[in-house]
Amino acid sequence: MRYLRLLCIAPLLARLTGCSQQPFREDVLPANLTRAAFPLPVPTLDLDFRIVVDLNPLIPVGEGPFGKRNWISFSGGVFTAKWGTGTVVPGGQDSQVVVAESLSTAVETNYLLKTDDKEPAYITVRTTGWRTGPKEVMERLFDPARANDVKPEEYSFRLNVKMETGDERYKEVVNTAMWVGSGARLGATVVYDAYRVA
Repeated sequence: MRYLRLLCIAPLLARLTGCSQQPFREDVLPANLTRAAFPLPVPTLDLDFRIVVDLNPLIPVGEGPFGKRNWISFSGGVFTAKWGTGTVVPGGQDSQVVVAESLSTAVETNYLLKTDDKEPAYITVRTTGWRTGPKEVMERLFDPARANDVKPEEYSFRLNVKMETGDERYKEVVNTAMWVGSGARLGATVVYDAYRVA
């Protein structure tokens, strides 16, 4: 029904937007939406901050219904952003689920940032994402003796990042923003860059 509505209003949208003469992108859009000729802005990515998280040793929780569960707590870290700097408060955690066949790893983290202001602000961070790549590379990442030799370009580590604070100085900057992250494991740390979606 939603698609039918879009098709019905397409002529009106075309007149309002002046797009009636624009060619349809049938190679990109689903066939049932091609007549809804309504241009939308393309999102852009802007590098906004880098976070380095210090990790405690991995605790294996065991096999669950979706794969092997790991628990990794955070001992600290630092961040540098366009809007401030600060530290990662000890006590955050990463809950992982490892797919047995490929060793692809779903990650879900929750932790707290403390800004370097004289009166610091506290910002919650939540990330979800995947670490994927050739199984041989994933095996090396899980092996402490070989993990440091794995280069970031050998695998993919991508994250969705959300943040929240009640501090008036940062509410407008972080509460309604969206980020995507690109990360890597480096020894007993995880490093990732977060790109603001605009």
